[in-house]
Amino acid sequence: MQLQRLIMAAFAASTSFIAANDNFADAEAIVFQNLTISRSGDTNNATVEPGEPNPLGAEQMTASYWYALTVETAGRVQIRAITSNVDAVIAVFTGASLDNLQVASRYNTIDFPAVSRRGRNSVSESFRPSEPLSEFALVTLDAIPGETYYVSITGEGNTRGNYTLEVSATRNNLVPVLELIPARSNWSSLIHRNASGVPIAPDSTDPDFYTTWQTPSAYNGPAFSTPVAAPIGYGGDPLGTTGGINAFKLPPAKSLWLPDSFVTPPSGSRYTSYHRTTFTPTANITALAIEGVFDDGAIFYVNGTEIGRLNMPVDADANNWTQLSNDQAIPGIGTTEDEIQYLSIGGLNLPAGQPVDFALSLHNQTASSSDMGFDLRLFAAGAIPVQPTDRIELSIIQGTPANRYLLTWPAFSGMAYNIEQNNTPSDTGWTIVNASPIEPSSDGPVTELVLSSSPKSFWRVVSTDPAP
Repeated sequence: MQLQRLIMAAFAASTSFIAANDNFADAEAIVFQNLTISRSGDTNNATVEPGEPNPLGAEQMTASYWYALTVETAGRVQIRAITSNVDAVIAVFTGASLDNLQVASRYNTIDFPAVSRRGRNSVSESFRPSEPLSEFALVTLDAIPGETYYVSITGEGNTRGNYTLEVSATRNNLVPVLELIPARSNWSSLIHRNASGVPIAPDSTDPDFYTTWQTPSAYNGPAFSTPVAAPIGYGGDPLGTTGGINAFKLPPAKSLWLPDSFVTPPSGSRYTSYHRTTFTPTANITALAIEGVFDDGAIFYVNGTEIGRLNMPVDADANNWTQLSNDQAIPGIGTTEDEIQYLSIGGLNLPAGQPVDFALSLHNQTASSSDMGFDLRLFAAGAIPVQPTDRIELSIIQGTPANRYLLTWPAFSGMAYNIEQNNTPSDTGWTIVNASPIEPSSDGPVTELVLSSSPKSFWRVVSTDPAP
């Protein structure tokens, strides 16, 4: 009987599962072919090799798995670790062996380490290596064919568990050359209120508010807050446990979610907030690039002049504090609470060494919205990205019966098109609904019948390579 117990114990110990890609030399291969690829894993039994690079810094790393990523065509890819019980950290390296690995850069135009934490336990300013603009660890990478990128995934605070590593295309088309305002920078903020704490029009007490608030030297209106580190906002719990903005899963050690003036306003008066900061460039700047989370829309200013908008109506009145943003759900992208938005602005002339006032007004989609908030990075840009040439204006007409729709778009001979459907306007999960690519024989409008079996459906038309 004693022998039987020993045999059973030995067998049970031998079944503890360690994935084949526990060691660098056995990294699991991922070949990205412009379609989203996912790999699932569990770090509960993962180990660490001697000499393995540690993306946790001073904290001891106790577990990691490795992937070897290659791409078939040059371009920017997104790498994300989706987790629920692991404070995941991903790091991307180049090099041929464990003892000569170098951290890759997110961009080929600036040295910006491709390391990202989920951020829940990080207590530093920690944009490097934390990722304050996403609920999950996430990096982009300007990848080139012929290069192998080694991706390590581990857990901060010795957290272990299940994860999904996702490699996909990215909407990030920025060309950054110099970081000007890091994430989690300090901002002065304002929601103008009456004596009862209810927001009121700023120009009701400061007639020239809308022409001066962006530049502190010209402003003499209601006081902005003492600078506070972003993310700045109101509503829910910034740890994400009782609602609020999903992207801002802040570490417990961060106690400032909002300035004192940002106590959540009464429902029906949650319109606009105003934020400003200053930076001094070390080089002449002709273009800027913005990435950030903005719940729900924003208008941006440089030295008092509007330079761009995100998720705002083209004809939105910037001089009206009740101006609302576009809908929180951005078609084909996702919601403003979950997805990073990107904006490039050219035609600027910002000399080196001269302070620049940078400001934004933040707008809710409704006056009763439960939350509002933002955080961003600002870069000097080397170029303004060319907009995609395969963006198509699509019209839709409901047919009979009610679940039939006619999609029409301008098409061209020599091109091929796929119709894709999704139940939500997210960045992933799109399904091709046509049996084969649609290849028009001549230029002109094309109309196709689609069916919807869901209460709400979204469609898009994507150009693709024609069949040989």
